[in-house]
Amino acid sequence: MKNTKLINFASIVALTAPLFVSTQAYAAECPMVPQADVIKAFNDPKARMDFADPSGMCSWSLSNGGSMTATVQKRPKASEAKAIYDSYKATTFAALKRNASTPAVGQEAYFGMSAKDANPGEAGFIALQGDSLFVISYRANGKIDDSVAESVLTLGRIGSGKKDNAAQSYGECEWFTPAEVTTLLGKGKPTVQRLAANHCIASANPGGSALVGMTSKHGTKESLGNIMASSTKICTVVQLPQLGANAHASFACKAPANTAMSINFVKNGTHVMMIYTPPNRAAVESDIKALEVVTKRAFDRF
Repeated sequence: MKNTKLINFASIVALTAPLFVSTQAYAAECPMVPQADVIKAFNDPKARMDFADPSGMCSWSLSNGGSMTATVQKRPKASEAKAIYDSYKATTFAALKRNASTPAVGQEAYFGMSAKDANPGEAGFIALQGDSLFVISYRANGKIDDSVAESVLTLGRIGSGKKDNAAQSYGECEWFTPAEVTTLLGKGKPTVQRLAANHCIASANPGGSALVGMTSKHGTKESLGNIMASSTKICTVVQLPQLGANAHASFACKAPANTAMSINFVKNGTHVMMIYTPPNRAAVESDIKALEVVTKRAFDRF
């Protein structure tokens, strides 16, 4: 069951990541790793922050062509965080053996780099503390130099110490009530994760059901129309004029999201997206009605 839960969580994150990244692209500062510390660690005054989300997802581009991401992952239980930590070490970090070390950070931590001839070269840092993980991934523009190790380790220590600044919590969310979560997600035990004020994920196992609410800034009816046009090529699309111009629901899509329904609308310049995966089945048109109360609440919020 634990493996299923982790797989479902990863799938939800993968499905929502492209919009989520754009949501906070204009944020002023990363909550775990200040811009000044990145510039100092890499001795790179031209290091640029590409995005920083209050929930703990940040990315930078360096003047040498390299890039770095820093993320916080919180789980309801420490045992789940430990399972994700072990999974990272067995998969993502398995090839990062060069200059490997176990820094004295948190309960457990690991740092490693790819082989000297790897192109592009990579470096990674991960630390576990209780129910939370802090992860840094660095990718070079070509082969990776040994000097990157100290930079990533320094930022790993800083970020681990500030990971609680990330706005993640469990239990409730503005997007949907506990009763709605129970009704929509079925009999499985629900988990509600709040990723800042405008991004929430509810999921339940068994059944693999999920409900996601999120926003992106600077939405327009034209951009929404482009999304709808693209969706019609691979999904069934139903227009929702009560939610504004080009508002629509898409479902019965080709893999990998063929069981989910996505509802999109723009209000007052904010693109609102809701994703619903019913328990033990694919989404159908009647789910639009089932989501009506949740969707209207989201519409009224903006």
